[in-house]
Amino acid sequence: RLVKKLAHKFLFADGSAPSEWEHPADDKHDYVPRVYFFDGNGTMLDIRGPKEGYPRFFSTDDFVHQGMEQTLDEIDERQNPDKALSDLDEDDEEEMMMMDSKSEL
Repeated sequence: RLVKKLAHKFLFADGSAPSEWEHPADDKHDYVPRVYFFDGNGTMLDIRGPKEGYPRFFSTDDFVHQGMEQTLDEIDERQNPDKALSDLDEDDEEEMMMMDSKSEL
């Protein structure tokens, strides 16, 4: 159900992926299924599943949903680098200002 809520923001492909789609760190793995996430320009994002040793394996809808959320967050951060700063509350802004002043010393 969670995946369906975000599905309209993704393009899904099923089948045998060409080897050039495999993440370079994954070339020693031959497990299936594997899930890869790409941005709108076709650049693969390093979104990993929760199971150690199987970075592209997402065993449940919840894990796929988390990967989808992480993908959207990463794309949003790239497209709106200043947004993260605008989301800070006053306490966070004060802390950042204190950190900046310490780094100037």
